[in-house]
Amino acid sequence: MKIRILTDEDSNILAFAKTGGVEWQEIDVKDEELDELSADLRHFKLENGRLQKTDSYRLSLMEKIRNELYELRLTYETAPFEFEVEGVTYLQNNRSIDQSNLTRIVVMCQATKKTTFDNWKFYTKDNSEKYVNISLQDMMKMASIMQEQTTKSMVTETLLSHSLDSLTDEKLKNYNAKEEYEKSIKA
Repeated sequence: MKIRILTDEDSNILAFAKTGGVEWQEIDVKDEELDELSADLRHFKLENGRLQKTDSYRLSLMEKIRNELYELRLTYETAPFEFEVEGVTYLQNNRSIDQSNLTRIVVMCQATKKTTFDNWKFYTKDNSEKYVNISLQDMMKMASIMQEQTTKSMVTETLLSHSLDSLTDEKLKNYNAKEEYEKSIKA
């Protein structure tokens, strides 16, 4: 099988194609179009002598943004939050393991009619561990904060992901997922 190879002045291969049915064409493009084309050929085709983006270009932009939004959701969902016990402010993680442990302890306390739990692990602002006795009421308040933070993170990701469909290719290309996520989660 023979192929045709297009090279630059330094003999770097720029493109190749099977022989037969292949036509090399010269067209005018803008610098930014060339940068995009160089990044991924499969998202472009030639129509009426002009470079055109294919549907896969738009879909790839949206997929990249959705992945960024998902990672941001995980970061915000599990972020530690401040929680005060007897006038002292601690940091409480919001990982699924923390939520699960809290739920089991609340159920156990309710079953045994205990009103406090000894040695719940918090972190101080300097990231050292601190074990504190907390009330069942404080644990339920903490569980509520965890649920609220998790739900808000998920809703933010979903709303932003769904809004991508209505954006132009140019807005998708310039989309700043972190900025949009932070703006939306604070609203």
